[in-house]
Amino acid sequence: MSTHRKEEDLQDRPPLAFTGELQEARHRHLLRESKNNPYPPFPCHKDHPTSKIPLSTKTPSRRSSRSSTRSRRKSKQRERGRKPDAFTNKSQYRLFRQQLYLYIEQNPDIYRNDIEKVQFTLGFFTEGLPAEWAFLFIEKVAKKNEEKIPTPWGTWSEFYQNLR
Repeated sequence: MSTHRKEEDLQDRPPLAFTGELQEARHRHLLRESKNNPYPPFPCHKDHPTSKIPLSTKTPSRRSSRSSTRSRRKSKQRERGRKPDAFTNKSQYRLFRQQLYLYIEQNPDIYRNDIEKVQFTLGFFTEGLPAEWAFLFIEKVAKKNEEKIPTPWGTWSEFYQNLR
């Protein structure tokens, strides 16, 4: 028996039957989607089954709405510009410093405070003398933390000046 429909079979069935199957498939899809969607579906017709789907009466707690807003805010932030190249050699110093300055200035919403800027920068000190300098700097920060110094990382301007 062939799985393809013959032309005679198609003539026996009215064309509207296919439309009904499509509507039914669309209805099943809308029902599945409505479980994850807080908004009511747009009904095609007042008697359409999707117009009778109940809305969720559950409201999110205050705490969860704050955290979800915070995560949405971070995910919507787009970095502008190009990240600096890794700083691995003394000969790259001037170029790195220029790229770093431009990148930090282009992204004030992402790197909002001094600690974030300093930690971001240290991540580029990956080899050689810059990596040793970063290691010593982080050791000093750890020691200041142990001594309960209020700002162990210092300010961004102090750090940027120390890069000279």
